[in-house]
Amino acid sequence: EIAECPGRIEFEILEVEDLSQLNVTNEILVESPAACAMKCYETANCTLAAYKPSQNDESTAVCLLTNDSAVCLSQKESVPQHKTDVSPLIISCLKCTKCNYTISAVTELTKIHQPQIVEPALSIGQCAEICSKHSCTISQYDHKSNLCSLTSVKGQAECPLEIPVVVNSDEAVLLECVRCLA
Repeated sequence: EIAECPGRIEFEILEVEDLSQLNVTNEILVESPAACAMKCYETANCTLAAYKPSQNDESTAVCLLTNDSAVCLSQKESVPQHKTDVSPLIISCLKCTKCNYTISAVTELTKIHQPQIVEPALSIGQCAEICSKHSCTISQYDHKSNLCSLTSVKGQAECPLEIPVVVNSDEAVLLECVRCLA
C-alpha cells in the first residue's frame, strides 16, 4: 500500500561520508533531497533514504531507498528541502505535512518589499500554513528573524520547478504556489 502525503515531506538530514552500510532496495534519479524524501515516503517499508548529489553539476542526483530503520534525532530540525554540493546525505525521520509549496532562494527580484501581512513563524511549514490561512499565494520566510511575510500577488499560473536550496541559513526563502489542506 502506498502512503500518500497531500503536502510536503519534512525530514532530518545527516551528512555522511560512507553509504556502504545501508541496505539499499532501490536507486532512482531525483532532482533534490526533497524529491528523494517523498519517494521514500511513498515506498512501502522505506523510512530512511540516502541522497548522493551529482558530481558533475547535473540536475539529477541519486536517491537510494533502503529498508533500514529510521533515525530521528530529537534536537535536529526537520527541513522541507536541502542543498548539498559534495557530501551524501541520510534522509530520515520523514513527516508528512499538510501544505504544498515551492521553495526558492529569495533574490532582489523576487523579494517581497511591501508585504501585506507579517507574522512570526517558527518554520517554513508554519509560514506556509499562515499564508494559506490568509489566502496568500506567495510568502517569504526569514529563518534568522523567524518572520513570515505574505503577499497575494495575482497572476501566478506557473509554479517554478524546485531545485535544491538551503533552507535554514541566513538567507530568506520564497514560498510560492502555497496550498494547504484544511
